[in-house]
Amino acid sequence: MRTLMFIVALIVCCTAAIGMGGGHPAGNVADRGEWPSGLAELINSRPRVGSYWVNANDFFLYSGDTAAFQAFLNGYSKLPQSDLVSVDGVVHTLPEPRPEAGPLTLILRSGDVMREALGDPVNADWTLAFRKWGANKESKGNPLALELNIGGRVRFADVKVPGNVEIVQGESYVTRDVEVGKVIPLELSCGAGDEAGTVQMKSITLVSEKKSCTASIAASVVSYPKGKWTVTISFHDKNWREIGSGKATFENSGMVAGVPAIRHGELIIDLGKSLDFDAGERFRLYIRPASSSEETNAEIVSD
Repeated sequence: MRTLMFIVALIVCCTAAIGMGGGHPAGNVADRGEWPSGLAELINSRPRVGSYWVNANDFFLYSGDTAAFQAFLNGYSKLPQSDLVSVDGVVHTLPEPRPEAGPLTLILRSGDVMREALGDPVNADWTLAFRKWGANKESKGNPLALELNIGGRVRFADVKVPGNVEIVQGESYVTRDVEVGKVIPLELSCGAGDEAGTVQMKSITLVSEKKSCTASIAASVVSYPKGKWTVTISFHDKNWREIGSGKATFENSGMVAGVPAIRHGELIIDLGKSLDFDAGERFRLYIRPASSSEETNAEIVSD
């Protein structure tokens, strides 16, 4: 009996450690209780292309053009924030208004970040997230976040962002198969300040030489607004075990004379001598805004 109880307890503990998740049922979702008033109505205001939950965190994915996103964004900006507070990563609904909740954020992303929902392929233009456990730095500690896929159907340049919504440059990534010596398309970008697409990464070529392996990224960067970015690439075998990686941090000039200048060129990432491309099945390339403490060690070298 004690052995059986131990096994049951072990299963419960492992399940809790790994986490649980699943898809939301089709159709309208019901208010969860801890959601701010109006959130369920916003979620149900248009059809979803995907939705899922992981532990107490909910994600709702949508597809639409600029006008559809603008209407959704306007509704998002009207959600009350005074009744939410994030304490130690857990959101609590309070009986009276409190100012601790962070601002509403619009997080700009690109690449593959909205191409799947719990492993199922989707093609989303934006995601509405409510993270009851673990409101992150990108969302300024707010459990609510609206994430926009730059490069999709929504033309960000035509979007009017309400004054109470803060634009945040988020981390983005793409996943590609390892093909040495070939030009591999990327279509990955990251912005600076309130602008999208300050850095554009068009393609990557993996180069294997005797002295070292490198990743050569065809990229461009606009001189303004001022920004600094970190690009990380990790290589994985067929079991998704990491077998090698590399990183580069670079910045633009932050200067403008009349109109911002655009530099086109290559960003080279040193992958070291020990990386075995033949053992790699795929790689994942990330780009994110760099922190002030990260030192620059690379630049986009003009063609």
